[in-house]
Amino acid sequence: AVVAIGVIIASLANKRREVQRQLDEQAAQRG
Repeated sequence: AVVAIGVIIASLANKRREVQRQLDEQAAQRG
């Protein structure tokens, strides 16, 4: 169960980082 929680947290962190990167790219394009 602990391992599953770790995997879920890791996937959520990756998703958040991906979203943040996309937002940064959009902001850079808007300039």
